[in-house]
Amino acid sequence: MSLSSRSPTARLLRNSRLFSLPQPLPRPSHDSSLAAGIVRASDTATLPYPTHQALATPTSSRSRGDWGLKRPLPLRSTTNTTTPSVRIKALDTIEHITDYESAADHTRTLVKWQEMNIPLVVHEQRTRSSMSQVYGKPRKSVFEDSIDNTAVSEAERATVTSDKRWKFDGPWIAGMKQGEFRYYLENVVKRKKMTFNVYLRKHIREHLTKGKMYEMRDKGAGAAEAGDIHITGEEYADYIKKLRSDTTLNSELSRLIRDFLDLPGTGESESGANQRSPLARLEVRDVTDAGPPSTHPSAGLSYLRTDSFLENHPVLGPLHKKLPIQARIVSGRSSNFTRGAQRPKLGVGGVITELYTDSHETARMDLETEGGAKIWVHTVQASVDPRGRIDLRIVKADDVSAMIAEGKVDKPVTMFRTQSEPRPFSSRLNEPLDRRGRSRMGYGLSGASAGLGKGNRMSDETANARADSLLGILDQAK
Repeated sequence: MSLSSRSPTARLLRNSRLFSLPQPLPRPSHDSSLAAGIVRASDTATLPYPTHQALATPTSSRSRGDWGLKRPLPLRSTTNTTTPSVRIKALDTIEHITDYESAADHTRTLVKWQEMNIPLVVHEQRTRSSMSQVYGKPRKSVFEDSIDNTAVSEAERATVTSDKRWKFDGPWIAGMKQGEFRYYLENVVKRKKMTFNVYLRKHIREHLTKGKMYEMRDKGAGAAEAGDIHITGEEYADYIKKLRSDTTLNSELSRLIRDFLDLPGTGESESGANQRSPLARLEVRDVTDAGPPSTHPSAGLSYLRTDSFLENHPVLGPLHKKLPIQARIVSGRSSNFTRGAQRPKLGVGGVITELYTDSHETARMDLETEGGAKIWVHTVQASVDPRGRIDLRIVKADDVSAMIAEGKVDKPVTMFRTQSEPRPFSSRLNEPLDRRGRSRMGYGLSGASAGLGKGNRMSDETANARADSLLGILDQAK
């Protein structure tokens, strides 16, 4: 046997099916206490994105507690569950145990959203005006080229404004504690002082050179004279004093510092905000008020750019609307004189959302039905706010869509010819004829048409009786 086959790595590969686990991702930036005292952390809350790898194992191995780890996991906590997936926090602790927990909060949510096929759009805070226009005015997808900047080169990063970005190299200053801020100043900022001076001088030189070139061109100087421009030390010092005199967060010096350290935005004045488009104002407000987004605007829930597609039913063919989703009524609609009318809250795909409707089906909670009352709803659009929370907007499904989803319409509607019963000649003599609008071709949608014809041909007796009636009318006419 060779030495390579007897190495510790070879023995580990032979004795275990799990060689290594990827390093966990850092926790979200909003999973901590802010300097203002606002606590956004919770030990039981689901994180905006998974930080540990989720593991699964076949049923035969799970019955023995074999997850490919150093030691088997307890059967009581891993077999009596409908979501057999775990995340490993530590393969081997000092107590010689495997620290693990269930990963169903992320794995099951991802499966549900992949089945719902909901495209993610740019987040917008819920207001009365937005809810009145949300159904008729779709928003942009988060994967548009003007919004998505996940993979950009160093040259392209300069052209992307910081307000539209979701990932920064520097920290969010407003969300740092006092000790963290001092550590950042001492160990990061001070070391980049000389580099920042070079960066600042380059910016000042470009700005002053551009201004002098415009002045010389206005005076009629040639291209050679305009290109030979010298910047003195006094001009550098005067421009630096001018930059330092403006101490607002929207000053030019603050912008240079943010660009150099790659820090998130800190807000802007009302005049600057009014000059932006409505979509740009939403993006800036999300970044500046709540800090940089803790995850990508899609959060990995869906990679669809639009819902402009048709679902093909195996029997009915292409459907006009997507199949509805069954939602659980968590809190019914109520009217409170102190708080006002409260809309019903539904659970859809692991997310709690509000239903904007006055239907009596959501007026109260059903405590008798096992699992709670459920209704069929259509998903309109979904978005993820900077804190990583999912904002899902839904509408109540119509009766036809609900019947299709329940499987009550199991065959296509066919067309057949209706047949009326023969009537005696004497009773038809002094009566008006049938209405012209009525068609003798029915689709089985009305009760009258469905109860008459069976698609059979006219019998011989009926044909003879009608022929005799016509002959009688002709004889009287003679």
